[in-house]
Amino acid sequence: MMSWKKARVLGLLALSVIGAGWLGDSAAALFSAIPGLCASRLAFGEFGLALLWFLVSFGLFCSALVLLYRYRSDVIHTSARALPPTGYAGHTALIMSLSNLREQQIVQVEGLRSLDIAQFRKPLTVAPRPPDPEATPWMQNLRVLCDSLSDRKETLRYVVIIASPESDLQVDLFESIARDALKGLGIEKVVFERQEGMPPDANDFDALLLHVERAHTRCLRNMGGRRGWVCIDITSGTKIYTGAATTFAVTRGIPFSYVDNTGRVHYAMARVEMLNHLEP
Repeated sequence: MMSWKKARVLGLLALSVIGAGWLGDSAAALFSAIPGLCASRLAFGEFGLALLWFLVSFGLFCSALVLLYRYRSDVIHTSARALPPTGYAGHTALIMSLSNLREQQIVQVEGLRSLDIAQFRKPLTVAPRPPDPEATPWMQNLRVLCDSLSDRKETLRYVVIIASPESDLQVDLFESIARDALKGLGIEKVVFERQEGMPPDANDFDALLLHVERAHTRCLRNMGGRRGWVCIDITSGTKIYTGAATTFAVTRGIPFSYVDNTGRVHYAMARVEMLNHLEP
């Protein structure tokens, strides 16, 4: 049985469509009656009826739109919540992007191999102003990986990396650094994989969104039907990637992670539900 909320919204949608149709027809009739006003007094009656029809149609259409706006929560329902670090159950698979390194930065990231694990968990005392992402390339990726390997209910098993055409050649280097830097946390059991297919343009939203979707499907396939969460990190990569990854996470209702300017890792879940997803 259809719920009252669904019936109300569908009724208002139908009313707005009918009102829009009447509004178009009445406007055409109104304009066609104007030239005859000077020719005959009888034209005043036709013009008056056309004007009345136009006003009724306009009122019906506007009323339907106002009511739809009033009951917009019945059409689109949004929810968002931050996941507490201590209560977060963890995830089995992680999707992340990888920023491209310039030649002079490759030597810099090699130093991450010898850092103490505590450095990846320790937040900065003072956040840099303005933030300088070039200061520690790939540090945010390693912070997310380190936090994902913390003692939680779900154990990280798969990492799928969405690289750009430039950073695709550096995926093996990143995996090597991650395994050395986070040795002892169980990263030895984690499988690193490139996302299949041609690396997407870092500024192509549609291509990035498609790759995120395929990476999510790949994670589910790797999990083999076992229960577990897939998390999408939205920190690294371009702003376009962040937008695409966030869009996918929100529309699918899956957790996403973000590293703030102080180095703290945050998790959140958001959900956007349309009318056809509402329960009856």
